[in-house]
Amino acid sequence: MQRPKIKLIKMYLLLALFPVTTSQAEYGITRTESRDNKIYGALKWTFGDGIKPEAVLGIRMGNIKSDGQTDGEEISISAKVVDGFEIRQVRGKYFYGKENAQAEFNLGYDFKQGSFGGLGVNVPHFNLGADYFPLSNSTYDTFIQFDTLTLSGSPNNKIRCQHGQADLSVPDLSVPGC
Repeated sequence: MQRPKIKLIKMYLLLALFPVTTSQAEYGITRTESRDNKIYGALKWTFGDGIKPEAVLGIRMGNIKSDGQTDGEEISISAKVVDGFEIRQVRGKYFYGKENAQAEFNLGYDFKQGSFGGLGVNVPHFNLGADYFPLSNSTYDTFIQFDTLTLSGSPNNKIRCQHGQADLSVPDLSVPGC
C-alpha cells in the first residue's frame, strides 16, 4: 500500500526540478537571447588633465535578452597620443542595464597612480565615469568619453507564438491570445 505515496513523491520531485511558468506553458512563448561583441575606439578626457585627450581601444561583449535587458564585460586600454605615445590605463568593466543606458563597474590599473576601481554610466556614443585610486592618496579622477559604441540592444523584441500566429514585436512578454 506504500506504492501511491512513492509515485506522489516522485511527481512532486519532478515538478520541483522542472518548474514551468504559466505564461510560457499556456501561450508557448519563447524568449530570444543573443550575444553582441564589438570592438570600439574612443577619445577620453580626464577632468583636471587639460584639453589633450587619450585614445581608447576596447572590446565590449554583451548578452542581450528579448526584453532589452543587457549585461556583459568590456576590456580596454588607453594611451596618451598627443605629444608622444604613453600607455595610461588598462581597464576591465562589467555593465548592466537596458539598450539605451547602462551602469558600469570597473577595475583597472593606471601606470602612474596604480590600481583603481570605478563607476560609470554609458549611453550611445558617450560615457561618464569616476575612478577611485585607494593606493594613491585616495584620489578621484572623473572623465568623459566619446566612443563609436551604439550600445548593446535588444535583438528585435520578438516573441514567437506556437499557436500559428506570426511573430509579434512587443516590449514585454504578456501576450494574451497567442
